[in-house]
Amino acid sequence: MSSVDSDSLPNTLYALSIIFAVLPTVVVALRFQVKSKTNSKIFWEDWAILFALASCIVYAVFVIIGVAAGGLGRPLKRDAAGKPIYDAKFFIFQRVTLAS
Repeated sequence: MSSVDSDSLPNTLYALSIIFAVLPTVVVALRFQVKSKTNSKIFWEDWAILFALASCIVYAVFVIIGVAAGGLGRPLKRDAAGKPIYDAKFFIFQRVTLAS
């Protein structure tokens, strides 16, 4: 098993967030395109899929914010005694984690 370089982990999180937001959007758009071509009605499961897609996109945005501003994907800063340093990035990370 190979270890992941800590410098490449934020880039990996950016890429995965974008992929897991774009791919479902394309699939749901294709689903609604087929429904419109076949003149099918929109049922409750279609609304559930739209809700799931929205939550997927919101989660991807939270991950991107967490990586960019909160230090997500990086080691936690610690002082000489090994205790966490409670700086602005730490609190942004905690808020994003709670929100997601």
